Amino acid sequence: YKRRTFKETASEDYPIKIREGMYLHKDYPDKIVEAIKDSPLREKKEYVYSDFFFILAPRVVESRTELAFPEFLQQNFYRPLGATSVGFNPQLSPYKIVPTEHDFMFRQEPIHGTVHDEGAIMLGGVSGHAGLFANA
Repeated sequence: YKRRTFKETASEDYPIKIREGMYLHKDYPDKIVEAIKDSPLREKKEYVYSDFFFILAPRVVESRTELAFPEFLQQNFYRPLGATSVGFNPQLSPYKIVPTEHDFMFRQEPIHGTVHDEGAIMLGGVSGHAGLFANA
């Protein structure tokens, strides 16, 4: 990462919390989207797993509905199903959330109460490919 990608304190320019003492620049999610748009298509048409569509899905929904992706899902799926605990970036007490892993590479700490996927946390914890929390 470039030197200006992360800062130790949150600010208007660094609002995305990755962990305590690690905040991401506000423009980085757009850089992720641009990298996806600029990725080359394969010449041979064969199945290859990719999160690209799922990473882009929230932006598609937001552009078509003028609702934030989490609110769109709440209004159109979770509330009608009665799934009131489902959502991104949970606001629950940590004792109600099972830790998912110890991230030795990126965040260098146990992951507890935030999405474990690096791409999803860099998108503010809201993505179509990871980050959804719910109770059993």
